[in-house]
Amino acid sequence: MEKQKYDIIGDIHGCHDKLLLILTVLDYKLVDGCYRHPLGRKVAFLGDFIDPKGDIPHDVPAVLEIVKTMVDKKEAVAVMGNHEFNAVAHATPDGNGGYLRPHLPNKDKGLKITLEAFKDGFDGQEWKGWIDWFKTLPFYLELDGFRLVHAYWHEEAIAELAGKTLHDDGFLKLAATKGTKEYGWIENVLKGYEIPMPGEHKYKDHTGEWRDKFRARWFDQAPKGKLACDLVFPAGNFDIPAELVPDETAALIPGYAQAEPPVFFGHYFKPEDCPLEPELTNLACLDYSVAKGGPMVAYRWDGEAKLTPEKYLAV
Repeated sequence: MEKQKYDIIGDIHGCHDKLLLILTVLDYKLVDGCYRHPLGRKVAFLGDFIDPKGDIPHDVPAVLEIVKTMVDKKEAVAVMGNHEFNAVAHATPDGNGGYLRPHLPNKDKGLKITLEAFKDGFDGQEWKGWIDWFKTLPFYLELDGFRLVHAYWHEEAIAELAGKTLHDDGFLKLAATKGTKEYGWIENVLKGYEIPMPGEHKYKDHTGEWRDKFRARWFDQAPKGKLACDLVFPAGNFDIPAELVPDETAALIPGYAQAEPPVFFGHYFKPEDCPLEPELTNLACLDYSVAKGGPMVAYRWDGEAKLTPEKYLAV
């Protein structure tokens, strides 16, 4: 039986115009209020539908309506992004007068922009309805021939998260609480894998915070003997030193074996001028910084086990 064909679309961050454009270029048509493909293709969304950044044109409610309608009508599948998870935690009381994600003035700037787009903002029924929908999104999907995850296909976390849902209040509280194993599973799958900086080095992230860990190429098949600047993902990200990563640290990077099914993910804000090509023949990051003015990127998957640059599309 022929595999279902998919068009996998990276992070959206409220960029409605680009979402409409990429659906149009991919030949999806609006039929009875839902975007559908005349040849029966489906879309696979990689999460991060909300939280625009800066002055990029956006319409978060319109993006959510398109995605949810396509999912509801079985014209698409979607996984949760870290921004949807953060929104749920931000909206959920912690039982002590606060919220699972504290409401801090210098945090969640994109979420503040998102909330401004909904009637009555944080307290409105419209936003509460979307929070309920975010809770339905799976943490990952393994379909016929390929895998979807927002940031990191971490085998242990994937296994542990099977059957879990944010509608389970007990699990949600644990998943949003630092130090729990549940928090670690979510951090890996939705936010990526970090390793310690070599020596005493630190770098300043995009929020101005100093960090002693960096996001690593979790999929690297031969990390030992490499410099920190060669293991950071995406390449050239932040001020990562050209110093050797200790073998014991490099050994923590699991890699992604060539025999595994293709896996697609987003999340990492690859520079917009990065080549449109997979990281491995069976692994591709489709986030090219659309939230910062970069292109929205899709991969046209037709059942192949080996990914190729020719199947990319960007708008």
